[in-house]
Amino acid sequence: MGAFPYEGPVEPASVGMDSRKLEQAVTLFRSQYGRYVFPGGQLSVRRRGKAVLNEVIGTARGWRKNEGILPVEVRPETPFP
Repeated sequence: MGAFPYEGPVEPASVGMDSRKLEQAVTLFRSQYGRYVFPGGQLSVRRRGKAVLNEVIGTARGWRKNEGILPVEVRPETPFP
């Protein structure tokens, strides 16, 4: 069983998606991160049971000084509570 996020992404057109619109979503995601709207995150898109996009950025944990832990960068397998 190939469960996301471990399967590779498919071409957006192969599942009826417009790659330009998908890129707009990625650009917005990166822009918000760049404006410090959030410290890190994951943008995952699936359609028709296929992974189309899995974009990760930033820090998952440890970005607050009072957390007392070293920063943990976001990775595709990072769980978000």
